[in-house]
Amino acid sequence: MSNNIKILRNIAGNFKILHLFSWAAVGAYNPFIVVYLMNNNISTSRIGVILMFNSIATLVGQPLWGMISDKIRSIKKVYLLCHSLATALIVLLPFVTNQYIIFILLPLIQFFYCSMSPLLDSWTIHSIKNSGKSYGSFRLWGSLGFSILVVINGKLITISFFNIIFLVYAIISLINLIMCAALFEYKRDDENVQAKPLTLRELNIGRLLRNFHYTAFVILSSITFMTMTSVYSFLATLIKQVGGDDNLYGIANAVSAFSEVPILLISSMLVRKFKPQYLILTGMFVYSIRLFLYSIASGPEIAIFSQSLNGLSYGMFLAGSIYYIDSLAPAELKATAQTVATAIYAGLSGIIGNVAVGNMISRFGILQVYRSGSIIQFCVFIVFLVSLYLGKRITSTGKTVEAGIN
Repeated sequence: MSNNIKILRNIAGNFKILHLFSWAAVGAYNPFIVVYLMNNNISTSRIGVILMFNSIATLVGQPLWGMISDKIRSIKKVYLLCHSLATALIVLLPFVTNQYIIFILLPLIQFFYCSMSPLLDSWTIHSIKNSGKSYGSFRLWGSLGFSILVVINGKLITISFFNIIFLVYAIISLINLIMCAALFEYKRDDENVQAKPLTLRELNIGRLLRNFHYTAFVILSSITFMTMTSVYSFLATLIKQVGGDDNLYGIANAVSAFSEVPILLISSMLVRKFKPQYLILTGMFVYSIRLFLYSIASGPEIAIFSQSLNGLSYGMFLAGSIYYIDSLAPAELKATAQTVATAIYAGLSGIIGNVAVGNMISRFGILQVYRSGSIIQFCVFIVFLVSLYLGKRITSTGKTVEAGIN
């Protein structure tokens, strides 16, 4: 027993480091994609097209890699493969100047890159299941890693040259890959019973989509992320419009990531005290408040303050959704459930949201877009609340009918 506890503690410590470096790599690359494209003299309209194709790559890649990991019964192998291929392609970017090659290369990178976060989430949850630790106590290390690298790369760009960010990314990713390769892949309870790879027939994704709670959550989360596209893609536009600059934009991103830390730190207590769906509801409600605050911003201070609410919105949403999805998924579809959900509400929202929000900003102005988004998001909050009640009625009715048949 003592040996098992020691092993679980070692696994827990290693996963904290893995989250730290995995999200540090994200912070070294993701926030600077648009800046990279602008440095290559690519117009904003073409940047929008590239981001749309990145979202399509996410929509296809995330469920595919999740299904593969469930089929071969190994998240670690798929995570290593995706991270290695994404890193190999990213380090080529400084040497590419042809815009058509960039158009092909970035969505290809995203195809491998997009699944790393949901795979790491699923891997973490099932590896620490018997350790007494919470997911949030690991994910907060990711927020710290992201925040630190955003600030470091932002400073390096101003005092050195832009392409140095790719060198930083390569170093961080190499450390992360070494850590990942050395990490023990703790088997889930259901894997101990059924260790053989699943057939495609057994890997039935329709079982997920027929679950009312799962489908309702995915649809409403997609709308949430569409409204938040105005923040994720166009926050820099707002900050500059109200008198800020690129430096304040970097600070706003760091504030946003740091605000997740205290929420993730107490997420275990929150999940124990409240059901995961109530954390999701809280996150959805605070998203509505954030969008309203952006809509009345008269200076960058209000925008940065709204970013500080990211912990209460995205942090609560993240902590709740990870456990909520896991509770709804069949044992053999745990990783698939995470990747399919995030692919739809991150990928689909990016495809529709970037185009719709961009056009609306041009037509009505960015403040009006935030105002409309706040109203839509509040409606999403209400509908999700109602769906939880309806889901209980549907489930109880189904059980009653089944009992009558039997």
